[in-house]
Amino acid sequence: MRFKKVTFCLVLTLASCQAKSQIFPDTFRGLEVIPYLTPKSDSENLAIKKLLEKEYSLEAVLDRRARGVDFRKSIHLISNPSMISVKASDQAIQLDKAYQKKDYILNLDARVPVTIGGKRWSRKSGVHSFQLFPEFKVRIFNDDPAFNDTSLPVRTPSYMGGLNYFFAPSCFWKRDAETDFLKFKYVSLQGYHHSNGQDGDEFNTDGSINVYNGNFGEQIVLVGMIGGVKETTINRDFKISSSHQPKARTQSIHDHSISNLIYYWKMSFEFHEKEALTSKAFLQYNLYGRNRIKGEFGWLLTPLYRDLIKSGNKYIAVTKTEQKEKFRLILNFSYITDVQYSIGDMNSQERMSYGRFDKRLNLYATLHYRMPGAPHAGLFLQAGYWGSDDYNIYFQQSLVHIRGGISIGFFKYPTKGDL
Repeated sequence: MRFKKVTFCLVLTLASCQAKSQIFPDTFRGLEVIPYLTPKSDSENLAIKKLLEKEYSLEAVLDRRARGVDFRKSIHLISNPSMISVKASDQAIQLDKAYQKKDYILNLDARVPVTIGGKRWSRKSGVHSFQLFPEFKVRIFNDDPAFNDTSLPVRTPSYMGGLNYFFAPSCFWKRDAETDFLKFKYVSLQGYHHSNGQDGDEFNTDGSINVYNGNFGEQIVLVGMIGGVKETTINRDFKISSSHQPKARTQSIHDHSISNLIYYWKMSFEFHEKEALTSKAFLQYNLYGRNRIKGEFGWLLTPLYRDLIKSGNKYIAVTKTEQKEKFRLILNFSYITDVQYSIGDMNSQERMSYGRFDKRLNLYATLHYRMPGAPHAGLFLQAGYWGSDDYNIYFQQSLVHIRGGISIGFFKYPTKGDL
């Protein structure tokens, strides 16, 4: 009965809206336009949706549009944040003494993904999305007397950027309109460029790799990926103690009984075409790993919040319950799968067997904490082992790295409040 009453009121509102003057005309391309109904609550929004589905047979269209929006938002959300660390919070232990071991004055991983997709990118066959990702890595080194440094030099930055295409067939992407619970998987194909902008010889006169200004470049790297995202709710049955009650007149509080957890995974195969590698000398001695298996697993803790204002002896909720990301934990690994993979220089090479994890494996974890009041800024802590440094021509280096600093990304955060 309640739903019928709400539907009846909506029909009356719809009729009254048609009688009022509109900024836009009442017709479009010769057909009548039904005005948009602004919902006042979640229940009214659901009632409007049911009305549109029933009266105008829009269920399939609305579901496809919703899946397209969900897909774009999810792909954008799980993009890795940018990270900035400085000397005091960035410590690397170089395991190969032949390479420069000076501290990093600044270590920057900059990523600014631009995701293209949405409701008009959804079809019966599935949902689509593109992502442009300008990316570069910069390390400013401390002065090294061996090279007569006097200006805290930037050694061979990594310029990376490319295009990623995401696709989820309808059987992969399942959306329950009643609970708004997502269960989906996707596939993607990525192509990116990687170079360091240097034009020196790849090897020094003694045969060692020239990490000072040696040329490194790959015209294109291809990556095939399959991944998935899932959101779940964690119920914790305990009461909020008095110490957790808001003390200020306006404060966001965490509903401790319910937390949302978003977790995702990505598995990919990265292929470096030998003809696209500008440094042919590295291929001649099998010093560069061209085939890699990579994985990424992420967990996002997104508790529920609401804004309260104290009035007398009561608190008034002025916003609906919203998700705000608090922590993000990401685990990454990669493994070089080339059969003929060696380490060394132009004068001597040592073949690495498949069991040489110390030279083939990269494994690291990153914890992000979104700062309160900042939708796009946080703090991070990263630690791990790199058997092959991913910083362009430094690929022969092995190091243990611990760093912390500021992260900038597209964290889960409400786009607007109510009051």
